[in-house]
Amino acid sequence: MINRLEEAIWARDLTVRQVSIKSGVSKSTISRLMKDKTAGISMEAGLKICKALGADPRDIFII
Repeated sequence: MINRLEEAIWARDLTVRQVSIKSGVSKSTISRLMKDKTAGISMEAGLKICKALGADPRDIFII
């Protein structure tokens, strides 16, 4: 899986902390995902992050 999470966060001038608060997903999970240090995340967490960013999941997570 390729993710454009970091790009999406910076493009919206947000911090990991802000996305964490908006999405309810931990900062550590978001940071690991941004750095490709995780094998994946749950569908629920991915959707929460996308909703917090106002983004379509297909634009952030590419399989």
